[in-house]
Amino acid sequence: MNDSSSSQATLHTFQQFRLTKDRQKKIDLDLGYAVAKDNIPINILRRPSFRQWIHSAVPGYKLPGIERMRYKIIPDISFSTAMEVLVNPVDHDSDLCVTKPLEYWKSNQCRFPILSEIGRDAVSVAASSGSVERAFSVASDILSAKRSAMKPDLFINLMLIKCNAGLKVGLRDAV
Repeated sequence: MNDSSSSQATLHTFQQFRLTKDRQKKIDLDLGYAVAKDNIPINILRRPSFRQWIHSAVPGYKLPGIERMRYKIIPDISFSTAMEVLVNPVDHDSDLCVTKPLEYWKSNQCRFPILSEIGRDAVSVAASSGSVERAFSVASDILSAKRSAMKPDLFINLMLIKCNAGLKVGLRDAV
């Protein structure tokens, strides 16, 4: 093999593994979601075994630095999650959305006389504190003893992402 064909083969191999900016950004966001949602320490980006695994799984992908992950990628995910919640609020005019159940049963007692009585009885039971307990549980998972030096902004962003992980967020799907 002469030098010309060797350099062409090398160039072809390099082009085969070169990623577009959009693909790089999508992988960055997916990695950011994994870090935020699954409580993976950001320091994993420094581990040689993780870097080697990523390089073999996605040749040509350049891992973001810890600073970029902490101050750019995770806040972007957090912001897009917050915007998704604000942009797609609950439709209060829908029959399926009941924000004031007592008013609903009162206005529909002619349509559902027996159910409205049951509904009023059920609504009068004290609400559960389950969602608050879940939020504290998530917070304790994120802010463990090993991660006690975490900055408040990063903690807030991780909580927002983790607690709203079930939402379809536009930024993740846009790329």
